[in-house]
Amino acid sequence: MLQAQSIPSVVRLNVGGHYFTTSLQTLTKDSNSKLTAMFSPNFKMKPGEDGAFFIDRNGTHFRFILNYLRTGKLTLPEGARALEELKEEAEFYQIQGLVEDILNESVKEERLKNVKLNVGGHYFTTSLQTLTKDSNSMLAAMFSGKFDMKPAEDGAFFIDRDGTHFRFILNYLRTGKLTLPEEARALEELKEEAEFYQIQGLIEEILNVSVKAQRLTTVKLNVGGDYFRSSLQTLTKDPNSKLAAMFKAKFEMKPAEDGSFFIDRDGTHFRYILSYLRTGKLTVPEGATFLEELQEDVEYFQIQGLQDELELMSERVTCMINLNVGGQRFTTTRKTLTGDRYRSGKLYRMFSKERGIKASSDGTFFIDRDGKHFRYVLNYLRDEKFTVPPDATLIRELKAEASFYEMHLMERDLTKLLQRPK
Repeated sequence: MLQAQSIPSVVRLNVGGHYFTTSLQTLTKDSNSKLTAMFSPNFKMKPGEDGAFFIDRNGTHFRFILNYLRTGKLTLPEGARALEELKEEAEFYQIQGLVEDILNESVKEERLKNVKLNVGGHYFTTSLQTLTKDSNSMLAAMFSGKFDMKPAEDGAFFIDRDGTHFRFILNYLRTGKLTLPEEARALEELKEEAEFYQIQGLIEEILNVSVKAQRLTTVKLNVGGDYFRSSLQTLTKDPNSKLAAMFKAKFEMKPAEDGSFFIDRDGTHFRYILSYLRTGKLTVPEGATFLEELQEDVEYFQIQGLQDELELMSERVTCMINLNVGGQRFTTTRKTLTGDRYRSGKLYRMFSKERGIKASSDGTFFIDRDGKHFRYVLNYLRDEKFTVPPDATLIRELKAEASFYEMHLMERDLTKLLQRPK
């Protein structure tokens, strides 16, 4: 009894050179611990000259031991190595509850280095660091012990939300940058998810993008002083074009005071570029000089499909073709032979860019037909009409040629000639 009375109710400790002050009640809280045994009458602990009771252990982590005895809760040192050292101290002091908590925390920490998530049936794997990056978010609360989150049998933590857009949430937490879903409705849904998870930075980014997208729904353009209006969808239709890059934030495009976006190019031909983007069809007046100028602008805007169309049209307009039809020579243009009215015809197939026949060594294209009728065929292709002598035999021969070349309109007109009363 005398020994018990010699230990004061407030105890000063020297643990390996680290000094602590606590109560006798705290030190003996765990009745099965070594600390309780040390400060019981049977252990005969005596203070040093400085009044502190000396314990020959590393005192670095003893404050965590004391905090646990005071509160019953584990406060963690930083780093896996420090946690292991704390476990060794807890085992020495035989504080079983603390040992178990440290073991549980070690397992949990190891398990959460890579976290498997099931968000409404969509599975994701990420790091605990990513999930808790925004300390004020719901995800940080879920995975920092504020919620009692436990994994399912498959090892995944279930979150009862629509997982469709969760990859955008994760990408934002990983990079700090907003990657966008393609549709406006999807952007609104992503905003709802960001609000649920309380990720304020992402919410603000989405709102900024929404305002920008709304502003750009109808775009006013000033192309070298010529004004145009178009939709953002039209301008970004070719994803590889410079226009798509300009209006998908790859360029820092800002409107002028009049609300128009300025492009420093000659606007003369821009309406043809817009028309192609709207319809997918090239509709321009033909002419070598005009096409050459338009081609320069198309190359600048990097619209590959339109470039291909222009090259084909240029060839049709400017390319002279020499023909040898059964020994008779003719000169015409690719445009004449590949007119739109006869795209299904044999001459179109012979002289189209995609499937054209090859020239002979003398530079002529040989067609193995009777050449005496071919001038009538050419004239019909040029003018969509012909003048032939009222010779039934000749007309029947021409009709056979029209059938061979699959020129059904010419064949029809010749049939009408044969049916005229004499």
